[in-house]
Amino acid sequence: MTSETFLQQLQDYYDREYEAIQLESIKHWLERFAGPQLDALLVRAEKLNKYLPKIFELNAAAEELGFAWEQKLGRAHPEHVWTPTDCRLCHGQGRLSIFKEVFKVQVDGGLQMRRRQTRILPLEGVDTMDYRYKHPTEEEYWCRCSCPAGDTPVLVTLGWPRYMRATEQAAGGVGK
Repeated sequence: MTSETFLQQLQDYYDREYEAIQLESIKHWLERFAGPQLDALLVRAEKLNKYLPKIFELNAAAEELGFAWEQKLGRAHPEHVWTPTDCRLCHGQGRLSIFKEVFKVQVDGGLQMRRRQTRILPLEGVDTMDYRYKHPTEEEYWCRCSCPAGDTPVLVTLGWPRYMRATEQAAGGVGK
């Protein structure tokens, strides 16, 4: 099975179609799987989902089947293990979602794109999911918190940038 036949069978099964942008991202994501894996993923997705599955639901099904990360990377996805802290920004996770509003500004007769930071939330949590849902046009950036939980080896290895508060930047601090 190819990714095109996988998508066609999935859309036929649910009698719905993906939007163009969803279709492209799912096609790109499906490139990591071989034919037999796509067969198993199709069966699993049809069992688990009442409606046409989103990419995160397909990813969850692939993880349950045991072949989500190993295909492209040649290794298992590193586990995020950390010691919780009492940080008010990340709530002890060490990972932050920074949301930025994108807007256009008239400058010298032309338009410029500008970004303004609107919200900082822990990467995982109900508040973050609600904010993503209510503000779908804002860009989201992930980074490590400046507390000790942000120093976990997996975040450093994956190359996540470190968030620095404005006071740390003014003092000349440099993110790790």
